[in-house]
Amino acid sequence: MKKFILGFAVGLVICGIAFSVFIIINKKEIPINNDEVIIANNKENENNDREEHIIKEEASETEKNELVYSLYKYKDSEGNELYSIPYININSEEANKINKEIEEFYKSEVEEAIKEIEEYSYAFLHEVSYNFYINDNILSLVILKEYDWDIVYYGVYNLDINKGTIVTNSEIISNIKGIDEDIYLDILKDICKQRFIEAYGEKEEWKQFNAGEEYETQLNRTISEDNLSIQTPIFLNDKGNIAVIANIYSLAGGDSYYRRIDTNL
Repeated sequence: MKKFILGFAVGLVICGIAFSVFIIINKKEIPINNDEVIIANNKENENNDREEHIIKEEASETEKNELVYSLYKYKDSEGNELYSIPYININSEEANKINKEIEEFYKSEVEEAIKEIEEYSYAFLHEVSYNFYINDNILSLVILKEYDWDIVYYGVYNLDINKGTIVTNSEIISNIKGIDEDIYLDILKDICKQRFIEAYGEKEEWKQFNAGEEYETQLNRTISEDNLSIQTPIFLNDKGNIAVIANIYSLAGGDSYYRRIDTNL
């Protein structure tokens, strides 16, 4: 079975199937072209006469007392929550700036998806959701955008609850965790290399399909300095450990995928 999976994946690589992806994460952008996706799915829904109506709900006065709450929730006609846009209830200049950024960016994309749903009963963007974690005085907010083809994009924010200021990656790594940054980067590369191997196996397994060079290329791209740095998005998870949003290059499907990796750090 493993050989079949490897063979199928290599077939995709050899055939040159690639998808361009758009992601904005910590203000980094990668281009996307999803016109063919929308067109294909529009055709699938041409004979679907059911009209889908999306219900927009705003936060109640009770919810507005919470540290993080949903500023807007969007539900389908059956009451299923599709999109939820978070709001950080901290009155500070930096928190207000983040809230404005979140609302402007996610709201516009959600409203575009809603138009697609109401017209075609389908949207490429399936869900917008969020999680948040509190560790001592550090609030970590993680926003997820989920699309077709197992594509997930992340937005990460870390704030000091008491000061209302942004907590940088260096502050988390050096001050909170007490880890030397050079040592941290070595650990980060090892973690991402292991994640790549867990996903695609060892190089020897790909050599039998004449894809050993492609394997080596994508692994090296995954652990390169251009891909991994102190600025690679991190946050403190529910255990108080560092979690990384890492760009793992692929041997099948898209060129790379962003993955959440929870560490023991």
